[in-house]
Amino acid sequence: MASLTSPVPITEIESVLAWVDGYKLSRPTKKINRDFSDAVLLAEILSVHYPKLVEMHNYPPRNSHSLKLNNWLTLNRKVLKRLKLNLCSSTMEQLAHNAPGVIERVLIMGKIEDPLFSAWFSE
Repeated sequence: MASLTSPVPITEIESVLAWVDGYKLSRPTKKINRDFSDAVLLAEILSVHYPKLVEMHNYPPRNSHSLKLNNWLTLNRKVLKRLKLNLCSSTMEQLAHNAPGVIERVLIMGKIEDPLFSAWFSE
């Protein structure tokens, strides 16, 4: 995912936020980078579209950095890799550290690279 470092237009970010708000998630999204830091919410979204790929018992809510990173590694290995949306270790580190703008870039890259993923944004 080479373009994870390029600036994201505000309209794209607003599109991602509106799309996420369209899902009934286990917890409300107040600050997207913090709320997605343990990979649980992305797993919930993916489980709607790929129920046979995502087993939610693998992604318990986490508070510590190492356990959040473990959730991301599991999601990457079991789900994202099969969707050809593999994340690099530095991106997963940033996601687990609540780095601003990273989850939006991941969602936008998924929108571009996976036709089913992009269909989610048009629903």
